[in-house]
Amino acid sequence: MRAIDWWSEHLGRWVSWLALVLTFFMGYNVIMRYAVAEPVAGEFDVSMYIYSFHFLLGGAWVLLHRSNVRVDIICGRWSPRARAIQELIFYVVFFFWFISIMVYFGTHTAIGSCTTGERSHQTPWQPFLCPLKIMMVVAFVSLWLQGIVKFIRHIGYAIKGEIPPGGIAEEEIPS
Repeated sequence: MRAIDWWSEHLGRWVSWLALVLTFFMGYNVIMRYAVAEPVAGEFDVSMYIYSFHFLLGGAWVLLHRSNVRVDIICGRWSPRARAIQELIFYVVFFFWFISIMVYFGTHTAIGSCTTGERSHQTPWQPFLCPLKIMMVVAFVSLWLQGIVKFIRHIGYAIKGEIPPGGIAEEEIPS
């Protein structure tokens, strides 16, 4: 559990720098487009890649730190143990099957993309899509692993009334 928490934390920190890279790249492109009248070739593809990496690879960090948007209108007033049980149900009913499907089909899509040399046809630059598709599988596997850790922590809370020790988020109260 600690190793997965460590991975999610450090992957999220690394990926957070991509927001700065994207900001500088887009700023440079705006200057080139309007000041020099020479936009950056492949600007759409580069910005799509950077944003995709930033958005998808940050998912495990978001789950680790419970930074996702939550609307707890009904279960917000429940006891922590009841919320932990509710989380367990939602992990089983929604999270695990969805992420498993994304990993399964994403892996097949990435293998196909890499073996055929698939390229994007959005722009004349036509970059390879293999790195993007591999990144999607890494992102969903990371999210799936972090989900397993969260699931184990919620089981511990539902049974014992306390989160199992260890990991970055050991003080969290299930919600």
